[in-house]
Amino acid sequence: MVFSQMATAQIFSPHHSFSFVVGEDSMLILSGGVHIEGKIDALSIPQESIPFDSAYFSYVEILYPDFARMLENLLTDRLRVYPMFVEYASTDVLTKVYLVNVNTKEVVDFNNVKLAFSNSSMMVGGANLTVQLNNYLDYAIYVTASAQLISQNETSFIAQLTDDESIILAGNTTDFIFASSSIMSSSSGSSGKIVVKNVQGNTLWSGSDNEWIAVAESNNLLITLNAPLMILPLKPGITIDLEGSENMPDLNVLIEKASSSLPSEYDIPQIEGFSDIMSAISPILNGICALSGNSSVLIDGDNFRFNGMGAIRFNSCRYRTIHEQGNTLSRVSGDGKLIFLGDQVYSGVPTYDVNGFPVPLHPIFVWMLGIGIFILFRFALKKREDEEKPKKGWMERFPLEISEQRKRTIKWVSLGVHILLIVAVFVLFDFGLRDIAGISALSSSNIPVAGALFSLQLLCMSIAYVSFAIPSKLASYGVLEFIGIGKEGRGIGKSVGLIVMLFTGISYIPYVLNFIIIALKNMIPNLSGFVGL
Repeated sequence: MVFSQMATAQIFSPHHSFSFVVGEDSMLILSGGVHIEGKIDALSIPQESIPFDSAYFSYVEILYPDFARMLENLLTDRLRVYPMFVEYASTDVLTKVYLVNVNTKEVVDFNNVKLAFSNSSMMVGGANLTVQLNNYLDYAIYVTASAQLISQNETSFIAQLTDDESIILAGNTTDFIFASSSIMSSSSGSSGKIVVKNVQGNTLWSGSDNEWIAVAESNNLLITLNAPLMILPLKPGITIDLEGSENMPDLNVLIEKASSSLPSEYDIPQIEGFSDIMSAISPILNGICALSGNSSVLIDGDNFRFNGMGAIRFNSCRYRTIHEQGNTLSRVSGDGKLIFLGDQVYSGVPTYDVNGFPVPLHPIFVWMLGIGIFILFRFALKKREDEEKPKKGWMERFPLEISEQRKRTIKWVSLGVHILLIVAVFVLFDFGLRDIAGISALSSSNIPVAGALFSLQLLCMSIAYVSFAIPSKLASYGVLEFIGIGKEGRGIGKSVGLIVMLFTGISYIPYVLNFIIIALKNMIPNLSGFVGL
């Protein structure tokens, strides 16, 4: 029952096609259920970042010639790395593995084993390394940003936050190096663990990732990982398809895991009340795209502009990294249901501007139609009846001869249907608000938030009732009076009004939100300087 009501509300919800392109300087946030795929080049890193000197090469060339060959392939200007912040990760079977202690230069080697990593800020590297992704995730958050990840150069990237297991395929080389970020960048960091396991999964060796580096040989390196935070270089070749998730994790836990996995130099300060804020707004962050900037956006074929910031609640969304005129850009497109442009909410409702206030045209048309039908059936056609002129065609049948017993039956049945429709309309408006905005009065566990949403929902229903239900009810009264059902059929007229209100009113929720923003801007002039308003 609940599912069918939710599905009905989704049918009545608005659908607006949108697309926009932003550069690397714009911050973009996307979240929802995800399918991510793509093949990208890893990040360049100076070969000096790996702590092996020429004297050490002479040592390994004598005792481990194959290891020396692998190091020679790795330590070139083609060295690229892919950073990961993992709770747990494991590889498939590797042909050869060498483990080197960066302090004592001790070497341990294994054949046909697996590597596992836990609580590690690690990097996997290789000459001309590429990384291939193809993952379905129940829920993930993506944030575009830039920082000095490896060297002193600013690097643009996409941060992925998820509680789900991912798989990456590293390739374009056969020699790989695994090292913690603390070793590669000479920074402090929490100590994770490197574990060597045989094919059966038994532990053969383990050590701290702050002391040991692993070098491995494999034709294709498949890594299965649980990484609350993963860094995707902002380069062409990434496609992310998103929609609303049915299995959202606890966002407080997810963000805590992601922030705790960062090295100490990236520690995020705690914000007082952050947990309560996230609990209140987390439903809104399911199927949303938010950005900071003044980019233009195409909505239903028309051009608009984000004013300082913007947010889109979507049914579906596609994010792609593309290369144009020497720059890497992010292209976002999809099917939106609530689009906030920074200073207004796009509603798609045809309006006429009256002193800066958008008056919707649909209700005017419905009122004109309702009044016209009422006058036609209540007065124009009834006039013929009073003059006792002979009726022709279908008009001969009216008014119907209805017994008093049937009229009473019609009265009580229509009253019951009317009461049921009142409940159904309220519930469906609640589901509609939840589908469009992500949160509603009945779905919120926060009492103040639920109270505010209840007031908003009543406002939406009141505007829809005045705009669509009353004129539809008026037209129904005229028709019912004409066919011979007078005051006994008023319940039918009221029910017709509620049905019309239901079909049209939910799609007007964005218009009501825009109405509130305009009213607030007029009441509080200084509000125009707040968050883009």
